[in-house]
Amino acid sequence: MQAQEIHDFLLAHPEFFEDYPDLLSQITVPHPQNGQAISLTERQLLTLREKLAQVQGKLWSWSALAKKTTSSPRRTPSLPLLTAGRELRAGESRRVHPSAG
Repeated sequence: MQAQEIHDFLLAHPEFFEDYPDLLSQITVPHPQNGQAISLTERQLLTLREKLAQVQGKLWSWSALAKKTTSSPRRTPSLPLLTAGRELRAGESRRVHPSAG
């Protein structure tokens, strides 16, 4: 049996480990940093911790960016200026097309 076949089987039959729960604690894989054997569950926990650290890093970056953005002076015109700009543009289009308006 090839590794890809095992891979495909386990993906297609997630209940396999429900039928053989003791197998999860018996299977060992190498630790990603020191190579020592650890259980499959421990390896999954390490993977989830790595993903959590990545997500926390992104969240921290987004939070810092949001703080920087909200604390810096406005770079966009205020609502009255935007409204005045629309009115000016509307007036210009009426001058170009007298029938519009």
